[in-house]
Amino acid sequence: NELKNTIRKLTAKITLSIQMKKDIAQIWPDSSSENQNNALNKTKLLPVIIGLEKASISHKRKIGEIYFKRVLQQEDLNNLRKILDELMVREDCMRILNKSTKDSLKEIEKNTIIQSEEKKLLLDFIKWMVN
Repeated sequence: NELKNTIRKLTAKITLSIQMKKDIAQIWPDSSSENQNNALNKTKLLPVIIGLEKASISHKRKIGEIYFKRVLQQEDLNNLRKILDELMVREDCMRILNKSTKDSLKEIEKNTIIQSEEKKLLLDFIKWMVN
């Protein structure tokens, strides 16, 4: 039962970290081949939510103008990225992602049920998934 609860907690934390990484990649892709469909479909991604929290009224208006369009184009995404860069949202997102990942790793390290060899494999797997 304790193992089930540990796995459930870890799964939630790891899934959250992976989703944050994907959201960040929608705005700031790792490569030009990165699929940005969620951003163009006006999905409320982590960087956009953080941007709206941090934004001044004028920045919120600019983000709103982009999001109220019926269809977003690549140029709109570029403009959104510029606004989020001005607000230094990427740094905030990376800080949140890193904290979430560290929390997952700490959860495994402090766990006494998982054997040390399995623990190392699990730690390596999480690092690979999130990075």
